[in-house]
Amino acid sequence: MNTIFYIFVVTGVLFYLYLLFAYLVDKKRDVLILDLEKNFSRSNFKKCPHCGVLNLPYAKMCEFCKRKMPVDEAGEPGEETPPPPLEPPPEESPPPETSTPPKGPDLKKFPYSVAWPLLNPAALISVTGIYLAVILIYGFFAGVYALGKKGVEQIDEISIQAAKQRASRQTPAYETYGQKLLQPPTRTPDRLPVRTPTPMPSPTPFSLAGTREEQITQLVLHLENEDWNVSRQARKKLVEIGKPAAKELAKEVDHPDPMVRTHVISALGEIGDPVAADALIGLLERDDPVTVILAATALGRIGTKTCVRALEGILDHPDWRIRRAAVLSLAESGDSVSVKALLPLVEDDHEKVREAASKAVEKLKEKE
Repeated sequence: MNTIFYIFVVTGVLFYLYLLFAYLVDKKRDVLILDLEKNFSRSNFKKCPHCGVLNLPYAKMCEFCKRKMPVDEAGEPGEETPPPPLEPPPEESPPPETSTPPKGPDLKKFPYSVAWPLLNPAALISVTGIYLAVILIYGFFAGVYALGKKGVEQIDEISIQAAKQRASRQTPAYETYGQKLLQPPTRTPDRLPVRTPTPMPSPTPFSLAGTREEQITQLVLHLENEDWNVSRQARKKLVEIGKPAAKELAKEVDHPDPMVRTHVISALGEIGDPVAADALIGLLERDDPVTVILAATALGRIGTKTCVRALEGILDHPDWRIRRAAVLSLAESGDSVSVKALLPLVEDDHEKVREAASKAVEKLKEKE
């Protein structure tokens, strides 16, 4: 749209420059024509005293009788000089002298060769009014659009700054996912209260701005929001982004807030990027069974050999829920090598573990 408007403005400027040029040239051309009319008016022609024929004002010899024209005191032809006495023409008259034409303006030169067309006043006023109206209307709407866009950017920037400030007040500083907290929380992470999600999720209550890396950072901050709808929608957006977000999420697997930790681990499992495998394997040694089960489920979805070996390592965990989660994850990974490790669990003490192990062995044997 801007290109079309610029073309319209440039065309209008060139059009009005042409009108100015044509007006000045035509005015000058009228002056030159008037000078020509003055130089070649009847009063300026000179009458031959011998034959009475009208000759050019600067003629030195009559074009009809071939006799010399009288010259005034200034050396130029004039009618006031009395005619000389008549003399018989010579037997051999000399060749006629060419008369010098008057030096007047030359209309054959550019741009005076033709008359340049101009608009009549009514048409010129109409075109000028339309031209100015288009410029004013476009300028008004362009200004409104620019102000609205700038306002949205300012609101986004304010929301990002507010989220960062809230996170700095609530969340301790971190290094990478494989290191401990720089500033340990005041309470044990596993004993922090879990926020109760609302039953009816609402649409996305935030907007994103900036590059993809900046958007990922904003979404990770939104995971810490106290409103479950906001954190849930942020996790959904991160999963949609996919692998580019996995590296940033892997740094948050040790988050002290159980709800945030749940969102992070679940999102890594849904993305399935091996870049988060080491971070998830480190969670298998935690005392929180919920975190261990979530990590095991995510490792099963990633399904690399490293993940499979880590899952086999917790098949003898004392908590039956963790053993069952490891069995289900190995079945989902599809690695038939794990059948040998699953066979002892077919006779596990807990019924649900035995049932899950039997189904996993059958499923993996079918893929051999």
